[in-house]
Amino acid sequence: MTHKVIVFDLDDTLYAKSDPFLETVKQYTEKSYDAYQLYTDFLKYSEHYFNEYTSNVITLEQSYIKRMQKTLQTIDIHLSDSEALIFNTKYQLAQKAIGLKESFKDLLEFYSQQGIELAILTNGPTHTQIKKCECLKLEQFIPRKNWFVSDQIGYKKPDPRVFEYVCQQMNTQPNQMIMIGDTIQSDVAGAMLSGWHYIWTRPHSLKHNTSNPHVVYSISTLKNRLDDFINS
Repeated sequence: MTHKVIVFDLDDTLYAKSDPFLETVKQYTEKSYDAYQLYTDFLKYSEHYFNEYTSNVITLEQSYIKRMQKTLQTIDIHLSDSEALIFNTKYQLAQKAIGLKESFKDLLEFYSQQGIELAILTNGPTHTQIKKCECLKLEQFIPRKNWFVSDQIGYKKPDPRVFEYVCQQMNTQPNQMIMIGDTIQSDVAGAMLSGWHYIWTRPHSLKHNTSNPHVVYSISTLKNRLDDFINS
């Protein structure tokens, strides 16, 4: 029997991933810099070196070192391998203080109380992403069996195989699934390729395009779109 499932991305969807990173950077420099650009560079290098890790080109530890070194070089901070690992450790410690966005907490609580099945689909190392879910206390809304991590599955978004895997685990059909995420390259593209519904969350964007039903900028609009999906 098919049933509707709402699947959420984790990083920069349910919590602000930039906060622990930028807080760690403050410990290394008092110079002014473009925080948005620095964080964008961090995401770029994290993606690049995580791909090298999943392709068995480098180890997970080496991916941590390289992403930190390359990112911080853009603001003239040069770290040795050991210093980059220390920075990464401080960053991971800062991640333990992350909190679920209050608006999303209310949303998850509402749909879980309505009996709607919820899930997480996130790219990244298994241990790291599971720890984030624990820090966000997601188990009160989403059972652990519905926490899906790319590293554990063997494929990552936007590969349709990871979406197919989640669909099979949730025991439903692609047209009964909806992906909520902030990244067009992985969340949106992967959902489209897999026959899922999708919503692209862009709460910080300055370019509002309210005519596109798949793009939302506020939690109220997101809830309206999800209600439409559930009732369709």
